[in-house]
Amino acid sequence: MVYKPLSVIVLVILSCLQYNASAQDYALLYPERTMTFATRDVLGEDSLYFFTRVTQTVAEPDGMAYYFQVAVDTATADLCTTDTALLGRKMLVLSGTPEGDMHVFFNSAGDSIFIRNNLAINDIWVFYTFEDGSYIRARVVTYNQFGILPGIEDSLYRVRLNVFAEDGTPLPGVFPDEFKFDISKHYGMTEVWDFYNFPESEQQYVLRGLDNPKEAITDVDAAAAFTWETGYEVHYIQQSANEDSVWTTLGGNFILDSTPVGLPVGYNYSVKKVGVTTLTVGGTTVSIDTFYTTEDVTIAFDTYYYLDSLELIPVVLPDGRVGFSEHTYDPEQYNGVRFKTFHSAYLPGEGSVCLEPDGEQIFQQRFGDGIGLLYELDSAGPEA
Repeated sequence: MVYKPLSVIVLVILSCLQYNASAQDYALLYPERTMTFATRDVLGEDSLYFFTRVTQTVAEPDGMAYYFQVAVDTATADLCTTDTALLGRKMLVLSGTPEGDMHVFFNSAGDSIFIRNNLAINDIWVFYTFEDGSYIRARVVTYNQFGILPGIEDSLYRVRLNVFAEDGTPLPGVFPDEFKFDISKHYGMTEVWDFYNFPESEQQYVLRGLDNPKEAITDVDAAAAFTWETGYEVHYIQQSANEDSVWTTLGGNFILDSTPVGLPVGYNYSVKKVGVTTLTVGGTTVSIDTFYTTEDVTIAFDTYYYLDSLELIPVVLPDGRVGFSEHTYDPEQYNGVRFKTFHSAYLPGEGSVCLEPDGEQIFQQRFGDGIGLLYELDSAGPEA
């Protein structure tokens, strides 16, 4: 009787060892969900956020291809570079290989980056091959189980990379030697590099969630911006300009009541609107008008369809101009409320896929998460 508890413990340990030794299929990404990645600075804080998702799935001769969105970087239109293609333009899944499904990503030169999803401790494969024949070897070094959220257990495999010469000689100090990345059961790849610019780019990105349940860093789409809570007080600034005349409105919306409406999906709000509009001409104040009204406002989410586009994805508006949005989270601004800025002052360049500024026209809107329009600038002016 004394030895029975010990035998039970031994059996449990053996079972765990057997479980860890068995290869498991972990999805690298989830095509139906938006993935949020962030850069991390030396202080361990997030900076830029990138939203990535699959836009097309195609059965190709070599396997199933998953195409990612690719955006022209309008901030540096002359360079005409891609900005949100962190994972490259597509991922190809090679089924039926001896190692299980092999996932292939591609950099800007078309070179292949290989990642397995059928994993077990000490699995080894070639991650990337350089032009001179040297290569990056991937090896599964750790398996862990942990609670990623209260009541939700998750597990991950840690993969370490090492660089070798063509003859197998280790090349310490050559990027990405001794770097690692993790593959999580519920979240896929939780650490990646800029595959499109790999291996030149050494910047690593960390996953901040799939539609982000963990960190709540999600995109600010139309529904997120205009689902207002009763009792909210929202302040905004609107500016319009026509030559030397500038109209500036400082306003506030007080949400008295809200009622969901049918298609197109949105809300009816009872709003108390207060504010002041100032007209200046040549820097001199000409008039000041105040307003104080209670209005019923209907918000249809599809009116703000351009907010539903991912960051820096060009959107063609009815007037032919092209706009794009930038998601921002700054704890020092708007009390840490996430916001999204939409710019639409660009036109497609002639004979080019780049976007070019539309002369002197400037149009910008900024929307906050749950508080609607925060700021608007229109260079056309109300009398243009």
